[in-house]
Amino acid sequence: MDIVLMGKCQEVWVLNERITCGMSIEIEKAKKRRQTVRYFNSRYEEVQE
Repeated sequence: MDIVLMGKCQEVWVLNERITCGMSIEIEKAKKRRQTVRYFNSRYEEVQE
């Protein structure tokens, strides 16, 4: 269901330094859809991939 909802978004935010298996699948799907993927650390500071 989250993949369907993610399709309505312009960006996907990754809010953790630890990427789980499920998160990895969602990130790859977002990249295939050409959605912007933004990464943030535990202090909510944006970091590069």
